[in-house]
Amino acid sequence: MSANTRIQWLHKKMTMKSYPNAQRLAERFAISHRQAQRDIEYMRDSMNAPLEYCAKERGYRYEKEYVLPSFFLSESEKETV
Repeated sequence: MSANTRIQWLHKKMTMKSYPNAQRLAERFAISHRQAQRDIEYMRDSMNAPLEYCAKERGYRYEKEYVLPSFFLSESEKETV
């Protein structure tokens, strides 16, 4: 899976208030825990996503409304989001 697909998944989960975390991302996409952390850091640091960790829910959420920049996804990538 591409990083774009993983970021789309994170975004969808956060907008649904599902509180995704690195462990769930790693399990969902069969990647290392460290790679999952890098994806979250990329969203926060490079995409300026207003991420906030919620200790009670043990996952991330948006501090305020956020819209992902446009990505070009293949048909197979769209099916996994």
